[in-house]
Amino acid sequence: MGYTNSTVQISNAGETDAADETLTFGAFGPYPQALATSFTTGPGQWLLGYVELQVKSWPDGIEALYVRILPTGSDGSLGGLFSGSILDFTHPRPGTGWVKFTAPKSYNETNPAVLSGNTTYWLGVFGYNFSNPPPAMTFGATEGDGEDTGGGTGWSIGDEGRRQTDGANWTSTDVKLNLRIRATSGYTPPAVNNPPTFTEVSPITRSFDEHPAAGANIGSPVTATDMDGDTLTYSLGGTDSLAFGLDSVTGQIKAGASGNFDYERAGQTSFDVHVDVSDGKALASVPVTITMQDVLEPPSTPAAPTVVGAGPEAVQVTWMAPDNLGPDLDGFSLEYRETGAQTWMTVTATIGGALRSQRIENLQPDTEYEVRLNATNDEGTSAWSAVGVGRSRPKTAPEFDPAADYTRSLAENSRGGGG
Repeated sequence: MGYTNSTVQISNAGETDAADETLTFGAFGPYPQALATSFTTGPGQWLLGYVELQVKSWPDGIEALYVRILPTGSDGSLGGLFSGSILDFTHPRPGTGWVKFTAPKSYNETNPAVLSGNTTYWLGVFGYNFSNPPPAMTFGATEGDGEDTGGGTGWSIGDEGRRQTDGANWTSTDVKLNLRIRATSGYTPPAVNNPPTFTEVSPITRSFDEHPAAGANIGSPVTATDMDGDTLTYSLGGTDSLAFGLDSVTGQIKAGASGNFDYERAGQTSFDVHVDVSDGKALASVPVTITMQDVLEPPSTPAAPTVVGAGPEAVQVTWMAPDNLGPDLDGFSLEYRETGAQTWMTVTATIGGALRSQRIENLQPDTEYEVRLNATNDEGTSAWSAVGVGRSRPKTAPEFDPAADYTRSLAENSRGGGG
């Protein structure tokens, strides 16, 4: 809020004195329980500083004392003490003389102690006490009409006062309270800040495919608008916020380098965060649920297998497991053919996923064979590998051991066919 240093202090202290006004603090009865004096402001907005009342006596035991600014009705009537109050003044310590009642800095969040220009208000004083006999408070009063406006053009104090004796109705009187009013001109009301608001209705959802690159965008930005045109700054919080990043300027959620985004192995596929946005004066927040989507990931294509002869009618095939980002491998399929042949022969429909070797038998001796394989998991089958080439061993004639002793003996007259 801002205002100039121009001030006004209007007073009727110099007018003709009247008999003191007595305010009785008791239950409803035939005595003044409320007093009021009107005043009119000059042009412009005014920040009220304080009101001083001339107190002649302030006895002990007063349970409640109220000094309030009350509005004037469209017909010039004075409103109720309780329902129509514009603001209450700070209650000072008991004392006599000119006692200052200070206006609040802010009556509530949006209504500081500001008076409109060229407007008539009433200063009301009342209180209560249930002791018997009730205490009475005495105020200085005047019947004149020669107030000192203190340089406040257009300011004035009314020519008559009001009394209330039945707790409800005001009656006119020529007697007014002696008072001084101080206010500051040129008041500029503080700008009311409009907090930022998100463009999407809560709850907000985003999704992404598993295995995103670090820094990849997660859906579209979570954005907000600000009616005042303030610069907005975004931040990220919540249970799973460490797995993600956020662009503080655009509200774009990004995949974090530390996030485990493997659908089959992460342990969770749904993440809870909240996006906050600030305009420098107010903060807004919205929950966001981020869901990781499964992507079909068959195994990568295996490398060519190694094929070596394992006899005249067999070869031994070995291979390495391919890269596999999807579910665990279910197994492998192998096919073979003689080099140059057109038709592939299947070894077996599926070889267990943990195996890395297979013997192929019933082959032709000394013959070159081509072998290929693929890999399978629950999400698909890889392409066939490049072929591995190997040759079965040739057949060889039996050979005698030159170092062996082949001497045998035979008894005379032995029959043929004997050992």
